[in-house]
Amino acid sequence: MKKSLESVARFLQSTLGQWLVGLFICLFVLVFSFFFLLDLSIQPRKDTERELERVVLANTPIQAVEDIELYNGQESFYSFYGKDEAGNDLVALVSDQDDTIYLSDLSAGIEQGEAESRAKENGATQIDRAVLGVYQEQLVWEVKSEQTYYLISFESGDFIKKEGL
Repeated sequence: MKKSLESVARFLQSTLGQWLVGLFICLFVLVFSFFFLLDLSIQPRKDTERELERVVLANTPIQAVEDIELYNGQESFYSFYGKDEAGNDLVALVSDQDDTIYLSDLSAGIEQGEAESRAKENGATQIDRAVLGVYQEQLVWEVKSEQTYYLISFESGDFIKKEGL
């Protein structure tokens, strides 16, 4: 045991050992700094989500928020999904600029899968994601396919617009 400690000490005193220790310390500092900066950059969004969640719970029949999504269109909206006392699935879309709230029962419109199908009918290939948002005062599904966005009316399922390349 004593010999192994002596050999480790000898290695750490060698030039190669010192280089490896220095490299390890530099890598540790870089990785730690990366994660610290990542957390620091995400913090404002998380703070906004928490603040708007309090607004949703205080001003809508949603009892508990189950999921949150972000829509970035002409204006950014956070979509808060939850249930009311009767168990109905609701979504509240809140503007991050003026706390405007759009509330809808999810059964009052088309489902995400149907919106994705409508986008495919209008040229979408691989669907990356679909998120509820607000476009010209109406609820829409924004379906992203590669670098193109398809806006589908939440209430009627009509194709509204295609944006992007």
